Amino acid sequence: MPACLAEIMRVLKPGGEFMAVCEICRRRPVWQKLTGGLNIYTPSELEGLFAGAGFENIRADVSGMGWLCMTGFKPPRAENESAFAESC
Repeated sequence: MPACLAEIMRVLKPGGEFMAVCEICRRRPVWQKLTGGLNIYTPSELEGLFAGAGFENIRADVSGMGWLCMTGFKPPRAENESAFAESC
C-alpha cells in the first residue's frame, strides 16, 4: 500500500485530491487466507499511510453502513517551485 500511495502522490497534480472508498470489516485470519494475503487496514492505519505518502488535510468518513471514505490532498506547489522540477 505505501508504494501505491507514493505513486498516486507522484502523478497527482499539486493541490489535487485522492479518494479511496472501501468496506470496513474485521480482521480475521480466514480473510487473509482466503484472499492470499489481503491486507485489512483500520481507518487510523489508512490515515497513517496517507500521511506517510505526503497527503495533507486527510479526512476519514465512516458511514453507518460500514463504508470508509478516505480523502487526502497533494500539497500545492510552492511559489518558487517550477512545474519542470516536478516532472524530472
